Amino acid sequence: MGNEGDAKYSDFNGRVADLVRKQTRVVNELIAQAEPLLENDKTKQDAATMLYQAQLGMPKNKRLLKLLNETGVKPMVQQAGSAIWPTASCR
Repeated sequence: MGNEGDAKYSDFNGRVADLVRKQTRVVNELIAQAEPLLENDKTKQDAATMLYQAQLGMPKNKRLLKLLNETGVKPMVQQAGSAIWPTASCR
């Protein structure tokens, strides 16, 4: 039974590691797309939505945390989240 469990662990571990890599890639792409959009007032809302999605996917991403520490970015991202999930703030 120990070998069967090890085989299952190896199978699931590989799948989970692959999912984490894909999720990291998607989050990094969202952040990379959002960064230049933050500079233009017309596209800031789109950037905030992308950053909100990135925050949902990987809230401890270092690049995301740096962006959220910039002046005005965090409230904008929170507002984008409220627009997407209006009842989330009512919990």
